[in-house]
Amino acid sequence: MRYLIITDVHANLEALETCLSDAKSRGYDQTLVLGDLVGYGADPNAVVERVRDLRPAAIVRGNHDKVVLGLDQAEGFNAVARSAAIWMLAALTSDNRDWVAELPQGPHTVDDLVEICHGSPYDEDACLEATALSVRTHTLPGDLRALQRVVQERGSGRRG
Repeated sequence: MRYLIITDVHANLEALETCLSDAKSRGYDQTLVLGDLVGYGADPNAVVERVRDLRPAAIVRGNHDKVVLGLDQAEGFNAVARSAAIWMLAALTSDNRDWVAELPQGPHTVDDLVEICHGSPYDEDACLEATALSVRTHTLPGDLRALQRVVQERGSGRRG
């Protein structure tokens, strides 16, 4: 099973479309979404609708998804993130607002080898630098190569 893992799109439609285009050329079986569909970008509705159209095998909410919809406070958010959250709530259609509000809390078990979460399996809002459980946008390229090896070994049944 090859998963396309999408996370921290933050309403950036151009970035999402670029990732999807690249993923299509590489091939994947199912999509997993690790939250933060909304946040800073200018296209929250288009991003939510595009992700909905993907029919992800599994999805969890992120901290920006929660704050935008008033499910959590903006503690720890900088002024730009707080302003974006206020604008985003007004910009989302009621249908998309409801859909994002209903995103489940992580972690979520996908299969025997895969569990998804936004922050960590113990705290959905925790920010981990890079582990096999959570790959965030600030992960270093070397860490991604190491993670790719772990995922490939787990997928093939090898242990290293």
